[in-house]
Amino acid sequence: MGLLGRFFVLFVGCVLYMVVAVSHAATPTVERHDLQCGDVFPCPEEIQRRVDFWVQVFRQWDTGQRVIHDSDHPQKVFAVLRTEDRCSAKRPGKLVRQEQDKIRDGLRILATRIDSGQAPANSFQTDLANLYPGASGDELRNASERLRCQAGNQDRFENALRRFGEYRPFVVEYLEDAELSTELQYLPFVESAYHPQAYSHLGAAGIWQIMPKTARNLGLQISASVDERFDPRLATQGAIRYFQDSVKRVTAAAKEQGSEVTAGRMNPFVVTSYNYGVRGMTRAIEQVGLDYVRLLSEYKSRTFRTAVKNFYASFLAARYVAKNAEQYFAGVSGNSAPKTSIVSIPNTASVKRLRSVFNVDESVLKDLNPSLTSRVWKGFSYVPAGFSFALPLRSDDWSDQRVQLAALPPEGPSDGGERHVVERGDTACEVAELYRVRCRDIIELNRLGRQATIGIGQVLMIPGKGGAATALAANDRQGGGHVVRGGQTPCGIANQYGMNCQSFLSANGLSMRSKIYVGQTLLIPSSASGNSLASSHKVRPGQSPCSIARNYNISCDAVLSANGLNRRSIIYVGQTLEIPGTSVPVTALASDIEKTPVTKSEPESQVTLAAEQDVQSAPDTSAAGSGWVITASSNETINIPTAEIVVSGQSEQALASTADQPARLQASADDRLAPLYNWKDLDVELTAGNYVINVLPEENLGYYADWLGIGPAGELRRLNNLTFGDPLEVGERLRLPVSAQDQLGVFESKRKEFHSLLVDEYVQRFDINDVQSYRIQSGDTLWGISNDFDVPMWVLYRFNQGQLVATVGAEIAIPEVSDRN
Repeated sequence: MGLLGRFFVLFVGCVLYMVVAVSHAATPTVERHDLQCGDVFPCPEEIQRRVDFWVQVFRQWDTGQRVIHDSDHPQKVFAVLRTEDRCSAKRPGKLVRQEQDKIRDGLRILATRIDSGQAPANSFQTDLANLYPGASGDELRNASERLRCQAGNQDRFENALRRFGEYRPFVVEYLEDAELSTELQYLPFVESAYHPQAYSHLGAAGIWQIMPKTARNLGLQISASVDERFDPRLATQGAIRYFQDSVKRVTAAAKEQGSEVTAGRMNPFVVTSYNYGVRGMTRAIEQVGLDYVRLLSEYKSRTFRTAVKNFYASFLAARYVAKNAEQYFAGVSGNSAPKTSIVSIPNTASVKRLRSVFNVDESVLKDLNPSLTSRVWKGFSYVPAGFSFALPLRSDDWSDQRVQLAALPPEGPSDGGERHVVERGDTACEVAELYRVRCRDIIELNRLGRQATIGIGQVLMIPGKGGAATALAANDRQGGGHVVRGGQTPCGIANQYGMNCQSFLSANGLSMRSKIYVGQTLLIPSSASGNSLASSHKVRPGQSPCSIARNYNISCDAVLSANGLNRRSIIYVGQTLEIPGTSVPVTALASDIEKTPVTKSEPESQVTLAAEQDVQSAPDTSAAGSGWVITASSNETINIPTAEIVVSGQSEQALASTADQPARLQASADDRLAPLYNWKDLDVELTAGNYVINVLPEENLGYYADWLGIGPAGELRRLNNLTFGDPLEVGERLRLPVSAQDQLGVFESKRKEFHSLLVDEYVQRFDINDVQSYRIQSGDTLWGISNDFDVPMWVLYRFNQGQLVATVGAEIAIPEVSDRN
């Protein structure tokens, strides 16, 4: 997780438990160890006791124990509890909280006695005083504010040693090939206990605990079908790319400061950067130089917290324990790696087909191919062409099966199916019937819950069936019209008939955002005319569709038709209307983009309402007044768009987001998951001739370039006046270089698949038990709140759509999460 999410909540402390029992000593002893660190990864005297503490976490205390210690001086241990209570900074379990309160009160009472010249009053206070010999009252009061809980890890480390035997050979090989120190092989003990399916509360995955946003920069693919963070070999190669870049940048930063660069001086910064980020380390070097002891004692930053300070020490400890495994884990031997054959998949294929061709049990295939997503195993997506598919080793190398597989045609779309936008009156099972798929598959794929509640405008994913969705008509063209087949888009149909896309849209009363449906009949005009591009208009107070039409010198009916409206439809302040047949500038001024709403405010569905007035007031969705803005690290801001508008007369249950009020999330587990499946913020807006999106958590320019199919991200940088290395802010407005409607459709589809996969991976592992409110305090950052509550930033984002600007004292929704296992 580390680097990679810039959060270090040590893997060993991520599991949530129930209290079962307690036993503790007031001041357990942290033993001293003969660390013998060496010159390449040194352990200065100033951190040796910190390393000693982590050695004991790994070799002595197990996952059923909770260690209460001083966060700045971890070797000062107050108590070790035998409990499966959770260890959380903001939500400690009952027993942990009670023990911390007892110790905190004891230190404060002792401080008062010290101030008045009195001796400790009892053995408990004596034990506390012995931990801080000669300390003043103020020093003891400060210590009372530094209590931290750490879960033990001895049993997990033992299992990690077994897995280490399987992965060590190629990890060492790859490090040697990259001319990096092979000592880095011990870092996954800290990150994941060498578990290939490790997944942290903050969303980091695999043995190297890589965050989704970082994966793309390290050359790892995340799609509906594949998440390469879970492939130990590919993830190791990605981590090595990170280390190579970190060494280069740390060295450059140190030389700029005139620091002497040696492996021993540089490596503590490189290892720490894996948790804190290279950018954070280079900023630190600017202040303290290439001196790790000074870094710990002098560097000040709100994000340079206890966990970051412990990261290098925990790495040294894991290395020491692993190297001395025979002493601490006698008789534990490493697993041997399975012998495999690799088959390159020639065409997209379902797991069902692969099982049939190779006649191998699915559980075996899952173990050998950990990067394939749950959607593939459930049959909702396909194994992509070119995928290196691992099989048990056979003497004939599966030669006959390879030939058989190559002769079979591709199986259906690589994205696993189509999309359906819910209209008034739709039910989940009716949608399933339309696409000739099982209702329960629609419900499961879209996580609709027991009641299968869907809302107007909601986009449902249609599961793949080993081929394109079945059309309702056998022939494409009937009586001057075209019957839509699965996988078709308006512009694709226009191209099929040699037409201009905009002309085709206008002829059918569609806009660039309109959805078409399997079985729908579209008009094919006898000829195409005009090449004008539709522009858009942001509704202002007092305007009506017809007054807007007059401003553009076009008919009122043209505006109504282009937007799916009628004479009685209601429009809203801030709503974007398509203006057909007008020319628009190719680019917009930056000031124009900055004034646009953070998220689209119009409802997705066109619902006719019996009301006379043209414009209803709507919540302010301007960039200045929308979203949740909170100062983050590095003077960055996090902007969270507002939730969708509930149109009067529509069912609140069907349409409203469940993210805005925690009290609405108490009905069932399905309801509590609902905010994770609100995709409104994935919409692409057409504003002043530009396609514009809001940057969301875990996204980056590399992903956008991939989803657009434009290769490197240089064009995105030029269009948005970004230089290489400029960070993207969550909520930032970003223009997209879109040249065709089909390209836009692919972008939207792949973007949703990416976020859907994040949700799928998360809900497979965690339950949301409750949603509570948290009041913003002075000095809070979204990074810190995410870290303290063990909730990914993208989950916080989704649970807080619709919040106003978050200032000190404002309340935000925090989901309470527990492990499913």
